[in-house]
Amino acid sequence: MPHYESMMRGNWAAACRLAGLRLIDPRWPVEEVLAAIRAAPLLVTEAMHGAIVADLLRVPWVAALPTNPLHHAKWHDWAEALDVELRPHPLRPSSLFEAYVRATGGRRYYDGRAKRWAQSALTRPIDRLMTQRAAGALRDLARCEPQLSREASLRRASELALAAINKFADSRVVA
Repeated sequence: MPHYESMMRGNWAAACRLAGLRLIDPRWPVEEVLAAIRAAPLLVTEAMHGAIVADLLRVPWVAALPTNPLHHAKWHDWAEALDVELRPHPLRPSSLFEAYVRATGGRRYYDGRAKRWAQSALTRPIDRLMTQRAAGALRDLARCEPQLSREASLRRASELALAAINKFADSRVVA
């Protein structure tokens, strides 16, 4: 499951197909994403929200380090909240444009000239090679030891979240 931004920058459908893995597109309707995660024996995910949902559904997951470095820190915040020792694995970019975003630290994502160049016919041979290498990395990730939070940590986090919701709802009640 790529991050939704990676779906717009990369060739993840082709990379998953080459790797023999089923793609879960985070842009699908919620019900479809939930059903696909629930049916998966293992979720390889660049999307932190994919890991969160998989963890709640008790589907083992493998964290793929997001290709955009701007998304790294929030993974650690979430893992810390559930006492999970996060073991993210590197993920190769599946396109030249994705590699550009990684190289620029994600700050120049909206540079239209770079996007047009990276998606031009001149870059197609490079993109094909990058997609093949990304597929190989995905196959490797699917063989990594998966993770899950402990039941007690998940229960504690759920209780804290519910208490915060109740406190908020109580503060909104007007006498």
